Amino acid sequence: MRIGTRFLAAREAGVHPEYLAALIAGSARDTVLTDHFDDDGDWPATVRVIRTSLEGARSVGNRSTMPAARGSDHPGAMPWYAGLSIDHVHRSQPAAEIVAELTSLLA
Repeated sequence: MRIGTRFLAAREAGVHPEYLAALIAGSARDTVLTDHFDDDGDWPATVRVIRTSLEGARSVGNRSTMPAARGSDHPGAMPWYAGLSIDHVHRSQPAAEIVAELTSLLA
């Protein structure tokens, strides 16, 4: 299991509340691979994002790689990064709890 997306929902992550809500409500089916967020050619890479953020960014021409943080003015037009492990995001919780849950699986 890949786990990076779970840490985006950690309380310490500082993502915008709309982004957090999309992570909690979303599933892998809601994500897409895209090369749209390339900082106008300065960062050519394929990333996985929640589809609605890609649609929002395309509608306003935003290609920035900067994700939606708390206090962002237009969070729906910024990349909402999310991997396939979005299926395991069910709530926001402290990072230490996420680590404890993941390490308990190893025991």
